[in-house]
Amino acid sequence: MKIIFTVLTILSAIICSALQAAAVNCPDIADVYIDQCLDCSPVGLNTNYNDKTRLMISYHSTHGIARGLLKFDIPSCITASQIQSATLYLSSSGHTGGGNAINVSIHALNSPFNENTETWNTHSGGDYDSSVASSGALPAGNDWKTNINVTTLLVGNLHKVRTNGLLIKLTTEGPTKLYQHIASRECDDTSNPNYVAADEPPRLEISLKTDADSDGDGVNNSQDNCPNKCNSQQHDTDYDGIGDVCDPTPGCASPPNCGGCGTPQCCEVECSLPDADSDGTPDCADNCPAICNIEQLDADKDGIGDVCDTSPGCGGCGQPQCEQSC
Repeated sequence: MKIIFTVLTILSAIICSALQAAAVNCPDIADVYIDQCLDCSPVGLNTNYNDKTRLMISYHSTHGIARGLLKFDIPSCITASQIQSATLYLSSSGHTGGGNAINVSIHALNSPFNENTETWNTHSGGDYDSSVASSGALPAGNDWKTNINVTTLLVGNLHKVRTNGLLIKLTTEGPTKLYQHIASRECDDTSNPNYVAADEPPRLEISLKTDADSDGDGVNNSQDNCPNKCNSQQHDTDYDGIGDVCDPTPGCASPPNCGGCGTPQCCEVECSLPDADSDGTPDCADNCPAICNIEQLDADKDGIGDVCDTSPGCGGCGQPQCEQSC
């Protein structure tokens, strides 16, 4: 039976509230492989492979190149500076007959993809950022599990990985014929004729530094009695090590029935995450934290909001209108 990893709840747009431990498991939320497949019928350039229980990574002198696209649910309030390490867990695709031992490179995509419609042509072969990459190896055969250290990629290109996803490719594409098959997130579908119980979908695990401050209240996680909710005063009325703001039985009460003669002490009230420009998006998730930009528009998808980007990719002839500072 498959091991089911705990899935973190999707965070609200304002508060990142699920970072309890030093490690965060990020499940896959989209994947597909794109394939040139030059002499295939139908031509691979225009074919979507989202229904497969595998992601194909290959080079073939006649068929061309195949690459995998993946996206993970990375909580919005994790910042690059908080990341201690990041590991990508991959499994073989058991029904394929296996493949070669290969070296792969992993990059951030420059633009988001739609796994239901994506083809080699629609995403230009996987429009990726070559400036930052992590690398690793996949074993031979069709019965393996492995992991790849992707810390360099996430620390160096977190916004693009979170917003757009990542690409896996052969480190050297050609001239030698090489291929391998990775179990996709569809491998969990027991109704699929290619289902193999041992296959595991891709997973990303991010380990945070012990001195990270996940809730932005000025107290590092290692010292915070409620690391998921902002409580800068760290009140703990019943002295059980759990702060009032996240203790189900705190021993105190909420206003107005507290603080007076014969009434319980008032509980600390959860504070708001820092928002320097008061635009409703906390600084840790704001793509322009010093200038108010409610819509958070980012025309060129470089992680810098239009209102503070020197080359925003908007406002010109044939380009979308830039967001204006509020």
